[in-house]
Amino acid sequence: GRNRSVPAQLLEPWRGPAALDVTVVSPFFDQTESALDRTYGELTRLITTRGPRSIKFRTSGRKLADGRVEIDIPKRLAVPPQPHPSTRHELKFVEPNSTADGDAQRPLHAKSLLLQNASFSIFLLGSSNCTVAGLGLSSTPHAELNLAYVVPAGGSAFWTQCLRALPPAQDAPDAGQVSFTATVEDSNDEPA
Repeated sequence: GRNRSVPAQLLEPWRGPAALDVTVVSPFFDQTESALDRTYGELTRLITTRGPRSIKFRTSGRKLADGRVEIDIPKRLAVPPQPHPSTRHELKFVEPNSTADGDAQRPLHAKSLLLQNASFSIFLLGSSNCTVAGLGLSSTPHAELNLAYVVPAGGSAFWTQCLRALPPAQDAPDAGQVSFTATVEDSNDEPA
């Protein structure tokens, strides 16, 4: 659906109680506060409004020689200014992989969105970055190609394979020990 956002399309096949977790894998994010807030708002609409829930991000990053970690995500998205007390945020980073010949580094390119609860899951992978245009949230959305696997209860073996398809990631240290490399600007973007 060109006229429906990716989050709206993911909610159509969902069955049962709301998702408890959303996981985002993306190398790119918007750079303005209003766009980041809109994206974050859409992610929170994908998960339950009651009880514990989590929003997890996997993005590109690197461990520096001095032990610090740089992560390519705006801090406002990884550490939102007004988080709900029942929402846990998790941040992981994917370091560039060496190619077979060993002399070039390939950065994260994968894009995925995972929703899950105890009995139902959806695994989306494709070309949508975690941006308002990539997720179809703007008046001028990008044309993206995504594939969503709907995994009902009893599909745990397939879900395990989906999780194995995610790029290997390392836990990020506490936000105070992370250098967020993506900058954020005030903006006059489209209203949320």
